[in-house]
Amino acid sequence: GRHPYWTEFRKFLTHLHLLSGSSSDIPLERNVSHLLLSVPVPRPGGQCVLVPFSTMSRSAAEDEPMCLMAPPAKDLPLVDLAYDRMFAALDVPTVVTIVLGFLCLERKVILISTRQSLLLDCCELLKSLLFPFDLCAPYVPHLTPPFTSCLEFPGATFVGIHDTDGPQSPPQQQKKDDDATTPTGLAAIVRTNVPEDSIVVELDSGEINCDGNRYETLKAAYQIIPAGSRTLLIKEVESLCQDAGIVPGQEPLDRGTDPGT
Repeated sequence: GRHPYWTEFRKFLTHLHLLSGSSSDIPLERNVSHLLLSVPVPRPGGQCVLVPFSTMSRSAAEDEPMCLMAPPAKDLPLVDLAYDRMFAALDVPTVVTIVLGFLCLERKVILISTRQSLLLDCCELLKSLLFPFDLCAPYVPHLTPPFTSCLEFPGATFVGIHDTDGPQSPPQQQKKDDDATTPTGLAAIVRTNVPEDSIVVELDSGEINCDGNRYETLKAAYQIIPAGSRTLLIKEVESLCQDAGIVPGQEPLDRGTDPGT
């Protein structure tokens, strides 16, 4: 959608899923058309728009209405996602390096994960950390095979790739398993042939790979920020994570957002 109400849209889709298995006479299309055609877009700094749901949910939490709001025009932009998922998947120095060392310098950044919701969340949250700047590059949070050619575009790109082949086995285990099938998904292709000048971030493991000398690339990106300011920034963010009960780099379960977790 044009409006970044990711959490509220997930709540709406969950409601539709519950309705699909109920005995309601109201077609699902009616609920969708009501949201798209009848619910007004909140004005910046205006009142919150509530979209109530029917009382067919199994718990009181699922009956909570959608709450759509927009911050004032001169306030921080709307980020309808929790930063804890990103900082739980990536440690603070890695986040700082991706945002200030790669995205701000308009490098090609590719995020890969077996969990679609984590992929979308991290793409949006990393992009939001560019504020007050904006991303001036092709941005595709869920890249599909028909559009793989965008990875060869000159200049910066920021894309996310869902790893449909599942978690990667350690190299020793892959050698022992002669009957293992070779992964053929887009993520496997990118891992095997990293596009030129690209940075590949593995959200499931927190690792960063790249085309060329990995050590020199990460060193150059990390040293973009003056040492004193970099240390102060990392300590401040780590302190905020500690206050919030987040251990950076240790990803929790996806709270049932993705299938199979």
